[in-house]
Amino acid sequence: VLFYDGQYAEAEVFLTDLVRKDGKNSQALFNLGFVYGEQNKYKLAIEAYEQFLRVADKSDGDIPVAKKKIKELKAKMARGR
Repeated sequence: VLFYDGQYAEAEVFLTDLVRKDGKNSQALFNLGFVYGEQNKYKLAIEAYEQFLRVADKSDGDIPVAKKKIKELKAKMARGR
């Protein structure tokens, strides 16, 4: 997987295309949030995580992680990082 190799720009293109084709692909949205966050694109990361929360199955184990990431990203934005 591209983002495990630190190829965030390439992963962003791939994941954005997946989400464009299927806006309810929760795993792609979650991973896109991660990729955006790693590139300091905090607003986009938050949006991806929030969309993930809207479409993910309620039993998805990544829901608590996404909520935590949103809080962390909002704090980084508030600090101007």
